[in-house]
Amino acid sequence: KLLLHPGHPPPGPEIPYGPLALLVGPEGGWTQAEVNAATEAGADVHGLGEWILRAETAPLAMLACVRQLWSWR
Repeated sequence: KLLLHPGHPPPGPEIPYGPLALLVGPEGGWTQAEVNAATEAGADVHGLGEWILRAETAPLAMLACVRQLWSWR
């Protein structure tokens, strides 16, 4: 589970290959309570660094990032 949140670093090679759930919040980001609930449920918080994208495009950019980390398997 990856929670996308503005200002957080992109995922690195620690992302294991396998099933993936991307949690994409509203434009403007998640509340701290929502971030806490997601991390307690096992989600890792990542973003696209300084980039803040629209809710429609952020998941596409993150999927491309993760697929690159997975060597496009």
